[in-house]
Amino acid sequence: MPNTFERRWPSHDIAAPSGFDLGRYPRHLQAHIGADERLFDDLPALEEDRRLDRTWRFVSIIFMAHPGLIDICQHERTILVNRHETD
Repeated sequence: MPNTFERRWPSHDIAAPSGFDLGRYPRHLQAHIGADERLFDDLPALEEDRRLDRTWRFVSIIFMAHPGLIDICQHERTILVNRHETD
């Protein structure tokens, strides 16, 4: 019997594109994220499949925020990103 999480968010098989390189996304995003806040959805895509690209961009910004490369702020459904400013 599925648990609450599985009932609300059933798993979907998403195949990564052949030759997918997670390192490519952070390099691309760093080139487009500056000191000023920017809408996550305005960051340019790398893949033709917009949904898959948005997923990889989101995963990448989480990995970039963890070591403090960028800051992420969410207001309801809007996600803002900017380069982390050091003191």
